[in-house]
Amino acid sequence: MASSCAALKRGTLATQAERLLALHCAPAPSVIESRATGKQRRCSDALPAPAPSLPRVASTWPRIRSSPAPIAHARHVVVTDRVSVDSARAGRYIAHMAEFADRLNAAIARHRAPCVVGLDPVLEYIPDDFLRECGLSREGDLEEQARAIEAYCLLTLEAVHGLVPAVKPQMAYFEPYGSYGMRALERCIETARALDMLVLLDGKRGDIGSTSKAYADAYLARTPARPFEVDCMTLSPYLGRDSLEPFVDVALANGKGLFVCVRTSNPGADVVQLQRAEDGRYLFEVVADLVNELNARKIGASGFGSIGAVVGATQPEAAASLRARMPQTLFLVPGFGAQGGSLDTVRACFDARGEGAIVNSSRGVTFPFKPDDGDWETKIVDAARKAQAELSGVL
Repeated sequence: MASSCAALKRGTLATQAERLLALHCAPAPSVIESRATGKQRRCSDALPAPAPSLPRVASTWPRIRSSPAPIAHARHVVVTDRVSVDSARAGRYIAHMAEFADRLNAAIARHRAPCVVGLDPVLEYIPDDFLRECGLSREGDLEEQARAIEAYCLLTLEAVHGLVPAVKPQMAYFEPYGSYGMRALERCIETARALDMLVLLDGKRGDIGSTSKAYADAYLARTPARPFEVDCMTLSPYLGRDSLEPFVDVALANGKGLFVCVRTSNPGADVVQLQRAEDGRYLFEVVADLVNELNARKIGASGFGSIGAVVGATQPEAAASLRARMPQTLFLVPGFGAQGGSLDTVRACFDARGEGAIVNSSRGVTFPFKPDDGDWETKIVDAARKAQAELSGVL
């Protein structure tokens, strides 16, 4: 154990957590069968040799090989002890476009789907058959439960990655499982990036000064390599300008993005967001003007900046006024589907060209079935295709 602990002191941040988990992991299941295709994924056959500097991690997390079809002429992308990605493709991901707003708009256009799939893994909703195939149980300890939500998220990513441009993990659904849950989140982020999806991390961070900068560095800075690096994250703005500026500085310096809560879809938001300022503006309009100002620091080639606003799909009147007020600001639009937002209500979030917004769909895509439904994998793909088809109508 002493020599293993000493090994933790070596290597990058991204490998230290993996070495720690290596002390506690058990053998992985050998086969997972895809209900959508009928093909078996043989984990041991799919795995490449680990990097020489990284000890192999024996894990009970299912390891799923993606279909090579979306990656023409590239080596297989494998979700394994760590994600292995064709090096040329990884380079294209990082260097394709300098600004987050431009990458997001290009990805939306490529998929013809202004849709981001939210990863909100709820253990009780995961299909019974899937858990049995993985040899996992809802009644296990935290480690086993974290393995279950991770395995299901990886399957979801495999199912939707060719249909939508981005994924939005919600940190709150991983945090109850402690370090096991955070490792699961790390693997989901790695996998989504390996599948060429943009990653919007939903954590709604908000603090001031050096604490805000520490949060921003943890999730947005490119160097040194960090396990939770993402393309964009969500913020809560109610500590004011000095809570946002450190995030903005780090995001713009690294070609990353932010979505700041402005007019949200939850019913209780009115008690705060509809308060009037001395100049007559609603509080959400005060926040919108601040976000608009910060966004104007750097506008990309697409005509949009990378400091965006969260605007709920259930607020069409506010969305229309905010779209006019913030013409170069990207909107992240929650509340579509299960929360009551419809295609008609989300249209107000887009500009006249059908640009400027990306709509979140979480449980409508990730859990379109009951836990005892035997056709769950096909239904995930069908739900993603339905969201893609519906939202392509606004482009």
